[in-house]
Amino acid sequence: MTLPKVSVLFLTFNRAHTLVATFESFVARIDYPRDRLEFILCDDASHEFHQAINRALDFDVKICARRNQGLGANTNKGLRAATGDFILQLQDDWLFVGEPDFLSVTIRALQANPDIGMIAFRARPNLAVASTRDVGSRQFDVLIPDFDNNGEVEHVGRGVYTDTPHVKRRNFHDIVGYYVEQIPMTEMELAMTRAVSTRPDMVVAVMRGPEVFRHIGDAYSFNPGARRARLIQRLATIPGGSALFALARAAKRAVSRRPARVR
Repeated sequence: MTLPKVSVLFLTFNRAHTLVATFESFVARIDYPRDRLEFILCDDASHEFHQAINRALDFDVKICARRNQGLGANTNKGLRAATGDFILQLQDDWLFVGEPDFLSVTIRALQANPDIGMIAFRARPNLAVASTRDVGSRQFDVLIPDFDNNGEVEHVGRGVYTDTPHVKRRNFHDIVGYYVEQIPMTEMELAMTRAVSTRPDMVVAVMRGPEVFRHIGDAYSFNPGARRARLIQRLATIPGGSALFALARAAKRAVSRRPARVR
């Protein structure tokens, strides 16, 4: 029996060092037939140094933007180029450490459960579980989004969608919509989170069990807001750190309000 074709979408920007680790760890360990995999690289206009390294990797499709357009646009280009029946979406800083058959098991779970549109590989302990489905020896938890009192998803962590490694049906974004472009990354993720969280016909599940992908790129995050949040947390552990941050923020606001000098 011929296995479905899977497009593996790697998203990158100026991180050839972590992309190489992400790509090579996947190729070395996965047991899915190579002729049923389509490797797609979507590069959001990396510097030439990174592009030169990326070109040496064995991708079937390579898309490189002429100018940086943000993660939403970069992801949409890769999704539209994919020809597989399913899509595994990876940012460039996730080391594959799972079982070699994880992709085969995931595809079987999607085939057996037509209401599941996406399966993610990172625990979401803050969300409730609607049901647990068994596929062979593996279990998959179907998630329930956590809405506030107004029926809204307030932030990314409370929605079932995740931009961490996940496999989805090829028509997933035809149903829930594509990523919003030309907006900050956190806003883009929140928009997708809301779209997915309100689709009862396209639910999200997570695979139970050992770690499948390990994040190796915290220091090189696409998300400047996440870096800022970690900085604030570190400052809060230092005596007087919170007051220092508040003072610096007030000074920045004062400078931004000051009229520019005319020369």
